[in-house]
Amino acid sequence: MHGATDPLLTTAELSLRADFPLGLATVSPSARRVDGPGGGGAVEPRVMQILVVLAEAKGKVVTRDTLFRRCWGGVYVGEDSLNRAIAGARRIAEIAGAGSFAIETIPRTGYRLTSSAASDGAPASATPAYGAAVASALEVGVKTWRLGLPAVPADAIACLRAAAELAPDRADVWGLLALLLRDAAEYAEPADCAALVGECEGAAGRALAIDATEDNARTALACLPPLFGGWLEARERLVTGRSAVRASSASAHAVAVLEMATGRPSAAIPIIEQLIEDDPLAAIYAYKRVYHLWTLGRLSEMDRVADRAMQLWPAHPAIWFARWWSLACTG
Repeated sequence: MHGATDPLLTTAELSLRADFPLGLATVSPSARRVDGPGGGGAVEPRVMQILVVLAEAKGKVVTRDTLFRRCWGGVYVGEDSLNRAIAGARRIAEIAGAGSFAIETIPRTGYRLTSSAASDGAPASATPAYGAAVASALEVGVKTWRLGLPAVPADAIACLRAAAELAPDRADVWGLLALLLRDAAEYAEPADCAALVGECEGAAGRALAIDATEDNARTALACLPPLFGGWLEARERLVTGRSAVRASSASAHAVAVLEMATGRPSAAIPIIEQLIEDDPLAAIYAYKRVYHLWTLGRLSEMDRVADRAMQLWPAHPAIWFARWWSLACTG
């Protein structure tokens, strides 16, 4: 509970505050945004002040008087003003945060911030918002991987990091986090690559310690950069023991990429074709197939695949590049 000396949190001060995680969401006071598994968007200044003050209390009760003092500077306003701001913060928690945090009313006193993380020693899975929050994070991760952008969106990785904190016993969360970190490391600036590789190894290790058959984690470790010139070794790491686990789409995709890299496009094509048949709206497969068909000299089919990909994902940089490259170099 804050005391009477707590200063006004001005909108100017918000612009100096660093971003911070809240449940599965990321709060950006300076940009006045909240982004999470349920989406994101701009936040009214007063609602952002409420979120920051409640977050600063770290789960302790913040009185209504304190909120008036910190967010309105003690200027008299009606109770409706605070109620509207609290309602706005709760909508953000429910939608952007996918229920991974909430604002609890303490009758005749004030409010406190709660999250779906475990409390009082209870397992996280016992909390009401746990299932929805973790499921939302996994959905974000899978969608991000299927899109296959050259640069992995930072908010998707942040979302899975938060889910791993909420659910440290979930191998699938750690495995998917490792997979996205591997992809991020591949296209990262040299100064950032080592940290991403190290975090990927740590996440994959956590996943495999929980479930030795977690295939996204195995795939991430097998294909860690640098891969250039080490494709055969990576392929060996990937396929060794693969038949003994429940192989993921990411694992099959990685095998196809490595078959192509080691001069076996005829082996890569049926893998990609099966993946596309199972999931025709995954952009990550489409541009790889353009290159495979080109390598095999099947140019008419390559044109059809590339044109369809351009129609489905007109703003995808890797698809644009594959189409430009194929037109520039095939005559």
